[in-house]
Amino acid sequence: MADDVEAEEVLAAMDALEPPFHKHAGTAYSFGAVPSRLALESHDWERAATVETGWPDSVAWDQYPHLLAISYLARAMGAARTGDRPALDHASAYVG
Repeated sequence: MADDVEAEEVLAAMDALEPPFHKHAGTAYSFGAVPSRLALESHDWERAATVETGWPDSVAWDQYPHLLAISYLARAMGAARTGDRPALDHASAYVG
């Protein structure tokens, strides 16, 4: 919907949340997808390259590796677009 201001507000609200978080795929998806999509959809490759993986650490990421891969994919795409080969190799190793 191209409402970047509202999307940033959603991310800020998520960042302010305190654990514990519900152990559900929807929780992991939200924390992985929102920061990744903000960076990728705006073509902010430097931001994408630095998306935090496994954020927040209180989410049971070991139960959702396919959702953790969202942030690694964002990092890989950002690294590729900014020419950071070592970061691309690192992020790509996870996404495989």
